[in-house]
Amino acid sequence: FIDETSDRPVRPLAWALFLSRRYDEAQTYYSRILAGSPNANDYLNMGHLAWAQGRLHNAIDFYRLSAAESSADALVASIRDDSPNLEIAGIDTSSMPMMLDALRYELGG
Repeated sequence: FIDETSDRPVRPLAWALFLSRRYDEAQTYYSRILAGSPNANDYLNMGHLAWAQGRLHNAIDFYRLSAAESSADALVASIRDDSPNLEIAGIDTSSMPMMLDALRYELGG
């Protein structure tokens, strides 16, 4: 946490801002994370943020990057697991089946 170049403290801060629906601030921190060495979870969370902001095409792009770092099955499971948090963050999860169908189409599965 002392190292200013570390993304370790930035990830939970970005997530907390996302859950608080402070999307612009979360975007700032996620952009910093993506400029470094992002992992599958970072892309997943950026996809969630884009979805919450109504940028569905961007969400799918970030989810695709997440799947490329892990797998399509892991991505779908992660989105489903995050469902309660997505609701907290302001996403209408009744659209989740549509999002998952779009992802399956994009990912060829």
